[in-house]
Amino acid sequence: MLLRFAHAFQFIVSRVYNRTLTDGLAQIADYMDKAGVNEGHLIIFDRRANRTWDEKIFMEVVKLAGVPDGSDHSVRIWGM
Repeated sequence: MLLRFAHAFQFIVSRVYNRTLTDGLAQIADYMDKAGVNEGHLIIFDRRANRTWDEKIFMEVVKLAGVPDGSDHSVRIWGM
């Protein structure tokens, strides 16, 4: 899902944890290229019952290099 806001923030929401990070980062990089922005957010909903909330909730910033326009993308990953 791509949501566009006034400041061009991009959000992807996915429910499949194991492949979300790799697939989600590739997908958001593509969305960010199309929208012409260098910052985005990836939200991961971890629905695994065997994980505590302390394990599920996190925030991390990653840089994606080598995008088609030659710039770096900054993606903030939110775990919930």
